[in-house]
Amino acid sequence: MRNTVLSIFGGLAALLVASASIRAGKPATQDFSVTVSPSTQMATAGGPAVDYTSYLISDGYAGPVTLSCQATAPGVSCSVSPNTVEIDPTLSAAATVTARAAAGVKPGNYTLVIRAEAVGSDPIEQSAVATLEIMPVP
Repeated sequence: MRNTVLSIFGGLAALLVASASIRAGKPATQDFSVTVSPSTQMATAGGPAVDYTSYLISDGYAGPVTLSCQATAPGVSCSVSPNTVEIDPTLSAAATVTARAAAGVKPGNYTLVIRAEAVGSDPIEQSAVATLEIMPVP
């Protein structure tokens, strides 16, 4: 019984050492985050466009990131410039998100989804949400 217990513990210790070795050889997690500021902007239907700033901060990822924006309602549109930025653990980036509402869009809150996708072999996608508040025309 004693030899069996020692054998089991010995095998478990070898497994733990092997597992630790595999993890130690694995690269650190590569990720990034995306935020948008301000979270809400006010505009009028058919009026001038408003700008938000989208920030990308690396959490180990280094490389290009493609940005896009999607408005969730008809008549509301958004775009991002530049649509590709470069980040790394020491370099964050910013892009301008421009949104507008066409004439005839009813007053209310409309959601904009800003997506950031890593360009390369490891797909990483993050998103942030902003609100475009359409005010009544005075």
